[in-house]
Order: sequence, then structure tokens, then C-alpha cells
Amino acid sequence: MLQRELRPLDDADATARWNALAEVAAVASPFSAPDVIRGIAASSGTTASLVFATDDGSDVAAIATFSRRAGPLRKLVHPSTAYYSPILLRSAPDPSSVHQQRDGLSVLLRTLKQLRHRPRVQLPPTIVDIRPAHGQGLVATPFYTFTARPGENRSAKWSSSSRRLFERYHNQYELDDSAETVAPVVEMAQQAYERSGRKSPFQAAPLVSAIHRMRAGGHVATLGLRDSNGEVKGGVMLLRNRDTACYWISGSEPGPAMTVMVGRLLEWLAAEGVKEFDFMGANTFSIAEFKRRFGTTLRPFFHVTWPGGRFGTATSG
Repeated sequence: MLQRELRPLDDADATARWNALAEVAAVASPFSAPDVIRGIAASSGTTASLVFATDDGSDVAAIATFSRRAGPLRKLVHPSTAYYSPILLRSAPDPSSVHQQRDGLSVLLRTLKQLRHRPRVQLPPTIVDIRPAHGQGLVATPFYTFTARPGENRSAKWSSSSRRLFERYHNQYELDDSAETVAPVVEMAQQAYERSGRKSPFQAAPLVSAIHRMRAGGHVATLGLRDSNGEVKGGVMLLRNRDTACYWISGSEPGPAMTVMVGRLLEWLAAEGVKEFDFMGANTFSIAEFKRRFGTTLRPFFHVTWPGGRFGTATSG
């Protein structure tokens, strides 16, 4: 029998259930760790809740949703810093369970409908069968990201311009994986939004604090690039999830620093044994072109919305 439950993230029992499901989940988002969810909520000014989908007394799927107060109500939103929705599926969708609409994704989407939630669900690229969304009458729109396999990625696969830039400047910088680079990299990330005329999707101080907590828990790796004077010129905050990593928060000063950063990063990931690196997005063409030049592979992922609008419904509370 299908049951559903909505619990606040700060509920200890709910967090314990979430962690228990995460231990056995066949499918998880890079954003599924509770510390990461808390960090996203704190830095985006939102409140996170956990939705559990239970079938025959067992949690089969769960998702974290984010809401922001809108007058006397709360409106569901999808913070940009949660690129893929924090999601857990006990088992990967298989054709038989999908056809019966008893797979974890079908159950989760049906649960959200019964709760009258209309969140924007951005599925990680590991979910390739999106027929469960169609079976629930939802809209699944393809988007794209670039990925690389660090152990197999060599500069010979890069574009000639990126290879030349890296070879010319890489000896002028040193990689720093200490916590000291977090604040300057977050500041440079904000400055990049300002240069492009866009509003930053995060508040710097809460994000820096959250990254330090996530770093202590092993969910985030922080890498900065220092020049010969010891000044931080660029860096990346990486989300770690099993044997994958994601390019999460990044920033650099204008110039060659980010090309050197990515080249050094791919070397570091290979040494760490990371099998797949997700550049997280290939949908803004100017940024996508930079990522393409590092011998990357284009992969689709899916954005699931409710017919009639992509924004969440307002709820009381």
C-alpha cells in the first residue's frame, strides 16, 4: 500500500530514515547528503523538507524539497545551487516495475502529486528511463551536461587552444586543497555572476559556513589555485558522491587561471580514483564551449515539471 510523508529536515527521526535509505539506495543525487541539503537551504534562504514514499511499509524513495515564504504562504522553489534534486531511490527503474508503475521514481512522483506538491524535479543523469514521469502525466524536458573520466582524460583530447593555454601557464600556479581557499573562491563566484549581469543564487557568508561543515563531513572537496605570490586566483568546490564528483561552486579571476584549474583538477581527480566527473551543465553555450574543450562527453538529464507551470504551489505553514 502506498503511503507518503512530509517531514522537516531538522527532524532527527526523518534524518535517520533518510540516512538509512541512502545506505541501500541504488540511485542517489550528488546533493542527497543531509549536510549538503542543509547548506543549500541556508545559503539560498529556503527551508528544506523531506518527502518519503513508502510502499508496503518500506521507504522506497525520498526527495528533499525547498520552500520560501511568500506572504502568509510558502512557495516551493528549486535553488540553483541544488543543480540536481536531492533524491534517493531504493532500486533503479527496471522495465517490469516501470510498466507496473511500482518503481521508485513512479512511486515518488505519484506521492508528490498526492501531496499536491508541484516541485521542479531535476533528475541526475544516472536516471535514463523517464517513462515514470510520462506515466504520471508529467512533462520531462531534456537538458545536457558534460562529463569526463579523469583516469582516461589526457590533454591530447583537449582542444588545441586549451592545451596551449594550460602548457604555457600551468607552472605559474600551485594547487591548494586547504580550507583557506573557500572564502575567496566563493567571492570570485559571486563576482562572476555580477560580471554577467545576473543575481547570485546564494548568500556568501552562509555558503562559506556550510562548505566548511560539508568539508568536515567529507561531502565537499575544496581546491584553490594560488599564483607565485600565494594569492588565490581561482578554485572549485567539488561535491563527492561515491566514485563520482561534480563541479559545484567555481570562480576565478579573468585570464588563464580557470583553464589551469580544470587541468589540474582532472589530474587530482584521477589520483583520487574518481571514475566520473560531472561539469554540471552544458546549456549556456558560452560556458558549455569552455567545458567542451577538455575532451568531455555530452550527456542528457531530465527536468520534470507539472503541466501548467514549472513553479511550485503555495502551501500554508
